[in-house]
Amino acid sequence: MKKLLGFLIIGVFFLASSNAFAFTETNWYWNVSNVSTAYDTGWDADGITSLMKSITYYAITTSNIDTGGNITDKGVGVFTGMTSYNGATGDNEGLSDSLNGDYQITFAWNDITGKVDNQIGTMVYASYSTGTINFYLNKDKSYDPALSSTYTDGDYLFSLAITGGNYSLDLSSGDGEYSLEGYVSYVVDDFWYTEKNTDLSDLSATTISMISHGDNNQADITTNPDGSLIVISDHDSSFEIAVVPEPATFTLLGLSLIGFAGIARKRCRS
Repeated sequence: MKKLLGFLIIGVFFLASSNAFAFTETNWYWNVSNVSTAYDTGWDADGITSLMKSITYYAITTSNIDTGGNITDKGVGVFTGMTSYNGATGDNEGLSDSLNGDYQITFAWNDITGKVDNQIGTMVYASYSTGTINFYLNKDKSYDPALSSTYTDGDYLFSLAITGGNYSLDLSSGDGEYSLEGYVSYVVDDFWYTEKNTDLSDLSATTISMISHGDNNQADITTNPDGSLIVISDHDSSFEIAVVPEPATFTLLGLSLIGFAGIARKRCRS
């Protein structure tokens, strides 16, 4: 009976923990030539990048913090590079954060929301809860780093749905950190592949996790007459993705363990 109970506990554990799967980076590559028929040529090579593990980026955020401690962020960013799975430079097919490159990937958001959890002296601590970041590929040179409106001019690539994260900032020194976590809610067909050649667009959205983390450098702060704040920050940060098992996989595993428990029980009786 003790053995049976042990099997049942293990099965329940797997079922209960299916939504808390540890984040393990997935290696991946892009086929940027598939984004648009206008992009069939003009790449460094064939339009297919090396196997990568992370993306670096630069971003600017405007945070509105009301007197109730509610935070609403908006901002823009641009990918500055890609890190190969083995730490080498790798082939990024001419990706650049300037017009000198073959293409740029930019992104923008206006609805990332959160709440101030605590303030100790000049140190503010907050957490994020919801929001969406949209990403675009620009190859026609319309992108202008100085014009935020051009960050959404390219071809729509994918979206990141924010589900959580943390924010810290010292209002005196201007130093801080932040993290975001969520899942890829949409990705264009035939663009983003895992190292096993699985097209991410063929997977369920919630199985593609994405995290970001980096510095939070205060560039400017304005205190409004009502006491609310407008904080402008810049970030040098990175994105990583992980393809996690479908919840159904854990359910089947849990049921299998329970089934084994039943078999074990019958053997004990016989």
